Amino acid sequence: NRTVNKVSRSIRIFISSTFQDFQSERDYFTKFLFPKLIKDPIVKARDVTISIIDLRWGITSEQSSSGDVISICLSEIDRCRPFFIGLLGERYGWAQPINYNSSSNTATDGVVVDSLLKQTFNKGKNEYPWIERFDDRSITELEVRHAVLNDPSSFIREHSTFYFREKESNIIPKSAAEIKTDERLIRLKNEIKLVVGDSEVKYYNTLDILGEFITQDLLKMIERDYEPNPKPVSQLERDRFEHAAFAATRGKIYIGRQSYFDRITQYVSSKSSGSQTQDQDINVPLVVIGESGGGKSALVCNWVVDYKENNMDKLVIEHYIGSTPKSTDLTTLLTRLMTEIAQFYAHQTSFPTPPNDLAGLIAKFPEYLSIASQYGGAVIILDAINQLNPGSFGSNATEVKIDWIPSFLPEDVKIITSTIAPSPIMDQIRAKTKWTQLVVTRLNPSEINTFIYEYLQTHGKNLNEEQMNLISSNPMTSSPLFLKVLLDEVRIFGSYEKLNLKLKQYLSSKSIPALFDLVLERLENEMVEQNVKKSIVGEILGRIWVSRRGVSEHEILAMLKNEMPPVVWIRLYTQLSDMLVDSGADSSSADSNGSNASGGGFLNFFHDYLRQGVESRYLPTDQKKQEFRLKMIEHFKDSSGVENISMTRKVEEVPYQYWMCNNSFELARIIIDLQPGGYFLHMATDKTSGARYDLYKYWRACIAAAPQLLELIPKLADALHTKHAESKIDASGIGDSTQQEPAAPVVEQEEEEIKKKRHCETILSEMGRFLEDVACYDVAQILYTRLLELDSDSNNSSKKRIRLSLDEQRVRIHRLNSLGYLLRLKGEYLQSEKYYKESVNLCSNFSDSDNTEQTNKMKADTFNSLAILYRMSGKYELAKPLYLQAMAIRKKQYGEHGHVDIAQSYNSLGCLYQDMGQHNISEEYFKQAISLRETLCGLSHPDVAMSLQNLGSLYMDQNKYELARPIFERAGKIYQSVFGTDHPHYATTVNSLASLEAELSNFAEAEKLYASSLSIKRKILGNMHPALALTLNDMAVMYTRQDRFSNAEPLYTEALSIREQALGKNHPDYAQSLNNLGSLYQDMKRYGEALSCFEQALKINMGAFGEEHMDVANTYNNIAGVYQYMNQSEKSLKLYKSALKIYGKLLGENHADVAVALNDMAVLHFRSGDWDKAEKKYKKAMMIYENVFGANHPDVAQTAQNIAEVKFRQGMIPEAKQQYERALMIYASVFGH
Repeated sequence: NRTVNKVSRSIRIFISSTFQDFQSERDYFTKFLFPKLIKDPIVKARDVTISIIDLRWGITSEQSSSGDVISICLSEIDRCRPFFIGLLGERYGWAQPINYNSSSNTATDGVVVDSLLKQTFNKGKNEYPWIERFDDRSITELEVRHAVLNDPSSFIREHSTFYFREKESNIIPKSAAEIKTDERLIRLKNEIKLVVGDSEVKYYNTLDILGEFITQDLLKMIERDYEPNPKPVSQLERDRFEHAAFAATRGKIYIGRQSYFDRITQYVSSKSSGSQTQDQDINVPLVVIGESGGGKSALVCNWVVDYKENNMDKLVIEHYIGSTPKSTDLTTLLTRLMTEIAQFYAHQTSFPTPPNDLAGLIAKFPEYLSIASQYGGAVIILDAINQLNPGSFGSNATEVKIDWIPSFLPEDVKIITSTIAPSPIMDQIRAKTKWTQLVVTRLNPSEINTFIYEYLQTHGKNLNEEQMNLISSNPMTSSPLFLKVLLDEVRIFGSYEKLNLKLKQYLSSKSIPALFDLVLERLENEMVEQNVKKSIVGEILGRIWVSRRGVSEHEILAMLKNEMPPVVWIRLYTQLSDMLVDSGADSSSADSNGSNASGGGFLNFFHDYLRQGVESRYLPTDQKKQEFRLKMIEHFKDSSGVENISMTRKVEEVPYQYWMCNNSFELARIIIDLQPGGYFLHMATDKTSGARYDLYKYWRACIAAAPQLLELIPKLADALHTKHAESKIDASGIGDSTQQEPAAPVVEQEEEEIKKKRHCETILSEMGRFLEDVACYDVAQILYTRLLELDSDSNNSSKKRIRLSLDEQRVRIHRLNSLGYLLRLKGEYLQSEKYYKESVNLCSNFSDSDNTEQTNKMKADTFNSLAILYRMSGKYELAKPLYLQAMAIRKKQYGEHGHVDIAQSYNSLGCLYQDMGQHNISEEYFKQAISLRETLCGLSHPDVAMSLQNLGSLYMDQNKYELARPIFERAGKIYQSVFGTDHPHYATTVNSLASLEAELSNFAEAEKLYASSLSIKRKILGNMHPALALTLNDMAVMYTRQDRFSNAEPLYTEALSIREQALGKNHPDYAQSLNNLGSLYQDMKRYGEALSCFEQALKINMGAFGEEHMDVANTYNNIAGVYQYMNQSEKSLKLYKSALKIYGKLLGENHADVAVALNDMAVLHFRSGDWDKAEKKYKKAMMIYENVFGANHPDVAQTAQNIAEVKFRQGMIPEAKQQYERALMIYASVFGH
């Protein structure tokens, strides 16, 4: 290993010394030196973790007697490379007598030979054959030789330090001071000085001097190897490291045919001849096919190792699907492949930025391969493509597709894949492609015997013919994984005489998980032999099994420090290492303050068969699983005495484990931990790891189990808001105990008060925003109100102040806008307007010198927000100038097309003109918003998708379905690529596509899409979120159009219930649900119930908006329709006229809603037999429809049909025929024949 680990930034330092005479040094290291060193500014600035490995303590007599000491020590030096500290004093260490003769096993002068040490050497040389030449040397010397003297490269020397204790030191134990110096110790010291340099060896006679030397040397190494204030490790680097770590577990041994290697090498090295017939196996992907556990991954990993060693200048990208949680996502995979190609060839050419959406990535992938082909090519490994997540291909996808892999590859580009067979993947390969296939079959008896012999020979073992036949004749050993696990057990089995019995026991396993069960049993028995509880194996593996993504070595040692000495873990890890994957890169162990507690990567199971075996043996029941989850919680949550557990790791494991245990009460205590640096703030402000989305999930679980949790939040806010309140609060109530502490100096008290106030403000803001996101609007309002009260408190305490400072104005404007926005969501428009107006007034107080970019942005945002409120209130004449004013500020600040906020202004104006029925102007603004957002943010930014969604809705209003469909589909692809399919934005687009299908009477497809949208929203938002009510309403409308009233009614009722609980009975959205339910009852001829719903809705809308609002007019129309069916024509006509008057005033005379009202009045006249009035109203409605939508619109056709009915009733048959024919012609042009 010629590099330090700069991904995990973890250092493992092996400390070598003789055992009996360095107790003082060891105590000094563990209690003082290294705890101080890890806090050194140089270490913290570089975010480096230091772990000390000192095997001179904790080795029991039982472990020594097992003969494993040499193997344990040397293997641990390998794991610590290149860092090594050597301490030498007066003792030479555990060694045979001087003049020891290994061949005769005797020593001169009648000194007794150490038989245990002889056994230890014999056992150690199986793994480290070189030690046979040094069987008269001490174990300490072997450590030094293995670490440095056998390979004294400059890299090794730079990371190895030696300290010799002087004879006059007062820390030498009496037993050591009296012994005669061993000449072998003198020779060893001289050799060390010769190799590393005399000047590099330090001499000490006190612990303080030793501490200074070690501190200086290690800090020098750390400064040299690691840059300060490191940039976060890029995702690309982390991906490389994690995939390389996975490959390392598969690359240690390969069981299979050389012909497989040769076939892959032949495929990669082949060149095109120009003949398509000859090139059919060259310019296509190669797929390796075989059973699970059949050696596919091992084949690929081992081939890659060999190929990379011989082709170091080639671009080789390894992606082992299933090795990490993210590795199964197709968008992530393609992004990584394209970024790797672009980075490798960056010095030769430039590449376009990889798209953010899956469709764009698939389209661009061949272009990247083509460019790579021009500059040297690429070899791409895609192992286990069958493990890709089907959800990557769409929310309704149920199987993995391969059409994203080009069927024809450019020159020098090779793609090697693998998959299990039989599988749907293989069906696609055989049906649609001409991929080259390499089938990995089970081993035959001859191959099994050959491998047994060669593999065991490398470990100095062999089997007799009977034993070989016993293995090769068993059908299970034809599986390479089974055979490898079996042989690993054979080579470490101690009793040759009992080997047959043990073989038969292992070969009785009927599956690979069953074989792993016997391996685990053997490990347990070995623990017992070392006087360690056998349960320790299950304790470790059980924790790994329940963990979210693995457990680090550091965490295992900390969890089990009272039950397992480190040396036991080292021996156990050595035997488990082939069965575990060490990610090597821990992306979440470091907090912002630089502390990193994981000590490296996470350990997880290398194969699912092992995971199954562990579950079967140690976690067979839900109760057992829960016990292990509680142990994980105990470690990460109650970490007293455990140093440096990062908050990131706590957040990752503790709430997850409570959630998996269905312990909603304890989960609630965790997620509303409002302390500085507590769980809530960490999760709510997370922008990278997905903790915020976890918080949504956990919150829903808690609220479902304990709705009263919401009542507690305001009390927590009150406790935070109250000065000097004890802030230690949990879900069981509010802490009321206060501790009397000595009075601090005034300055310190003021600083402490400022800290408390800032924390209180942060909590109120973040908790308010979170509750707003989960539609707990009433409680969010309480918290936002508390924020404003904090401002008032500050103002009242500064009576001399004439005006707010600039920063205070900005803070207050932000808080006023937050409250105004929340009240707008709640439908309390008058209250919302009050706060927005106060914000506008504060903005007007900015002086010319205050007009910085920040204040100008705040002014524009405030004007835009108030404009949105006015638009939603139907006050278009007030909204328009504010929108234009906001846009003018933005354009002055940034230029015509220089900022995304200008695109927001375009988008807002598009919405305004859409509501006003001026569709052409609206369309132009939406297109400007899309174009500018594409230019500034990229083609696949969520803001682009939002404007696309708006444009699609505009086309839906105009019945331009052929234009709306591709717009919605593109928006959906963007949302899917950025957020995945489990996101509310994606669900909204699915909902829009469902509505489109419903409008086209494709009801079966619409129903599927609505169901998909509902499923996503329920999963992400829960069952009581207002966004869910939108889809329920739309789906119910579809059922109503099909006269499926029994399907529609429960959906309308559920939507009404959601809005009642989430928004209250005075919210306009609740009124909308009442209107929808009333319309259903009207269709069902339940006129009394319909009238009751409409009248409630009218009262709510008038209370929210006043008497002149679109929703008021719409409700007048609905009530008029009921009266019409109830034959109360006068009441009906009066209400129609009222609605028409509001429409005309708000929208002008040339709006589609005016035409709708005219059409409804015409129907009333038609039913009463007043043909002339009916015809006039119909014709006026038709003229508006033609002006708004054009002459070939379905609404024009419907009105023509209505006029035809009037003409027919009047006996004017030719005129009626003319109108019927026009209607038919329009319908045919829009919907087809």
